[in-house]
Amino acid sequence: MSQCEDYNSWTRRWSKRDWDITNYLQAIGSYKITPKLDFGLRLRYSDGFWYTPVLGRQYYDEDEAYYRLKVTQPNSKRMDPYINVDLKLEEKIPLKWANVRIAVEGINLVNALGFIKKKNGKPIYLMPEGNYFNYNYYGDEKEVETFIPLGSLGVNVEF
Repeated sequence: MSQCEDYNSWTRRWSKRDWDITNYLQAIGSYKITPKLDFGLRLRYSDGFWYTPVLGRQYYDEDEAYYRLKVTQPNSKRMDPYINVDLKLEEKIPLKWANVRIAVEGINLVNALGFIKKKNGKPIYLMPEGNYFNYNYYGDEKEVETFIPLGSLGVNVEF
């Protein structure tokens, strides 16, 4: 648990930081299935970052060619929580001349829920990776930056 704040010497007030995460939990575990085969798991959870809600358009700025957005109090709402699952399966193969380890990994597996749609066409869960939203041209729709689930295959040879 933590709290991160900024002090403004002009206004003499404390305010919440964009990158403040009050609750963060990470659990890592592994299980030896056989003497040569291991299974690993990492679970992560953290509160969402603070953000400043947008109420819509304020006016059109002709010099910059976009709409200026009307915002509320800075850092007054939190984004959705960050939830992540990583899996790893590793096998050790002893040879006469070397030891070989082969690992298959699944990273950011919760992000696969972003590709499964609800009845209204919106994804089940989009994991926010940053502390901001991407707003459309008019400022009335927002979306988060998110990554895709990744897989990796690793081979390690020890002589």
